[in-house]
Amino acid sequence: MSDRGWTDAFKGFLSNHELTDEELELALIDELDAVLGNLERRNVPAGTVILRSGDGVDAIRIVVSGSVRLSLPIDDELTTFHSRTAGRIIGLMSIPYGAPAFFTVTAKTELAFLEVTAQELDSALVSNPSLASHFVSVLLRSMARRNRRSVELQTLVRELAASLAEEKDRLQSTLDELRRTQGRLIESEKLATLGQLAAGIGHELNNPTAAAARAAAYVRVDAEAIALARRDGTDLAAMLHAGFDQAPRSTANERASRRRLAAALNDSALAGRLVRIGIDEAAQYEAAVAGFSDQESRLTELENHYRLGSSLRTIASSAQRIASLVRGVKALARTDARWLDSLDVHEGMEESLLLLSHEMRDVTIERDYEDLPAISGSPGELSQVWTNLFSNAVQAMDSGGTLRIETRRVDSGSIEVRVIDSGCGIPQENLERIFEPSFTTREGHVEFGLGLGLQITRDLVDRHKGTVTVESRPGRTCFTVVLPIGKARPAPIDTISEGVDT
Repeated sequence: MSDRGWTDAFKGFLSNHELTDEELELALIDELDAVLGNLERRNVPAGTVILRSGDGVDAIRIVVSGSVRLSLPIDDELTTFHSRTAGRIIGLMSIPYGAPAFFTVTAKTELAFLEVTAQELDSALVSNPSLASHFVSVLLRSMARRNRRSVELQTLVRELAASLAEEKDRLQSTLDELRRTQGRLIESEKLATLGQLAAGIGHELNNPTAAAARAAAYVRVDAEAIALARRDGTDLAAMLHAGFDQAPRSTANERASRRRLAAALNDSALAGRLVRIGIDEAAQYEAAVAGFSDQESRLTELENHYRLGSSLRTIASSAQRIASLVRGVKALARTDARWLDSLDVHEGMEESLLLLSHEMRDVTIERDYEDLPAISGSPGELSQVWTNLFSNAVQAMDSGGTLRIETRRVDSGSIEVRVIDSGCGIPQENLERIFEPSFTTREGHVEFGLGLGLQITRDLVDRHKGTVTVESRPGRTCFTVVLPIGKARPAPIDTISEGVDT
């Protein structure tokens, strides 16, 4: 082609942008017919394979009417590509490189097309600048469509990848939550079983505990009667009472009394024996043994009666402590949420503290109780609330610390309980989440007394028409529970028998 011919082709190429794709393709076909002389049209029905992937390509096919479908075997399955990937010219990319066909081309509808060999196409393009212009324009537009489609596909792939990543994260989060929920359900079932066992054991402990308390009382009465029956039994009975009633003394107080008495009697061993039975003055000792020729035997009798009284006191106080523990365990183990119209908040908290006393050996407990009116509520549910809060506070303090419990009447309609610990505090990022059902810092593990965590605590307070809030900083975390005075909700009173079978 001459220089002028190429110039005309370039000018024609620039003017082709005014034509639509359809117009440009029809113009190309008209030019080919004009140059090569009305090429033969081949007509095939829908479904006919025009070109198969991997076959050699010796001519281009130009679609005159109808449409084709491009497909490619992927993993032994034939994958069809978007219609925008196909154009009117089929096989052009394979001819320059002598490469086999990439796509399998199938007639999507009834199809009319013409075939042009490589030699015919080359001759026609050289001889007709206008044809070359149309051919290049059609080719570039086809490539542009495919390029845009490629970009769209890349964008879609990225969006799908991002969506899959999000879905994967959601599925992983759901799986983690299911695992945590499974752990909580297992622990909840264990606690329910433990609660039933505790209630049964508590009921069985009531009888021997009450029997021990009654026996201690009977032994005290009988021992006093036996002592008083003797001519010299008044002092023995008094020593029995002293052993039963005297409160425990500090070691420092006993040492001071022993030194003072040893100086007065000039006998440190005797002073030690006397202080142990509550005799701190020499005059008391002289009065107790006066008139007895065998003062050693008399002192032994006094010691025996004091120890008897002290032992009876230990039995009675131990029985009382066991009874308190049983009441606390039964209150915590209740699952029927029985409702009382007159509930002592302080009594419930003290029962919870008693239950957790084994965890609080190194904890200093400070109480600041105001006189509170009785409230309406479930003893078992509120015991769970106090036990949860106290146990969490103790765990937050690790090895000792101070647990402070404050109560006050807020106004005529509500009371307030504040549980304050001196632990490490709750991180601010967790502070808003500690009441969430799925949030835990214990990897799903539930310990006795914690129920299912602070979420259950809030639910139980909500059932009492109250609120629970938290404030925290290092060294001070405060949970505040506000409960209404009066009936939180109407419910029949179903009194729980705490009596002892006889």
